[in-house]
Amino acid sequence: MNPNIDKQQSKPKNKKQKVPPKSYYPVSFPYPHCWFKTIILLFSFTFIIFLLRIIGVITGTGIVVMIELSEDPQKLTFTILFWLISLCLVFPVFVLAHIYQFLWSDRNPNLPKWMPNYRSLGEGVWGWFVSICAFLIGALMVFEFAPNSFSSSYVNSELSDTQATILSIAWVFTSAYLYHFRRLIYDSFSWPKKVKRK
Repeated sequence: MNPNIDKQQSKPKNKKQKVPPKSYYPVSFPYPHCWFKTIILLFSFTFIIFLLRIIGVITGTGIVVMIELSEDPQKLTFTILFWLISLCLVFPVFVLAHIYQFLWSDRNPNLPKWMPNYRSLGEGVWGWFVSICAFLIGALMVFEFAPNSFSSSYVNSELSDTQATILSIAWVFTSAYLYHFRRLIYDSFSWPKKVKRK
């Protein structure tokens, strides 16, 4: 037996483990990309609400005409409910999905051109969920901190400056933290690395 070979086999292999760089960014505060997505979502949400108001006026007029011309208005109940659900849920998700695909993803060639890829659809669902949650929390904050300002709002059918400020701040911070929490949950799992195909 060669003693040199035995020594080489007995030596432990000291592999250098890569230590992830220490991050000095506070974990309790949303990352910059969360704020960027929140800004994109804010503009998208405003655009969707604008479109929904226009479509709502047009479809509302059409529904009233259909009810007046129909002999049995109760038969139109299912059609009206289906249209309202599609308008309030499916339409915003598709708009957000297309915006996400345009900014951060690519189209799936196996799907029709009008159909976003599956990841974009998931982001659209999450974005609309974040928008609704942020709006509800913002409304609760308005009721909590500016309850006396609602008397004039009911008359003018518009938000006061105080209400708009509280609602906007609450909406932005809630959206950013929801994106941040999702990122923290995603990072807590050890996902297998994708192998690049040559």
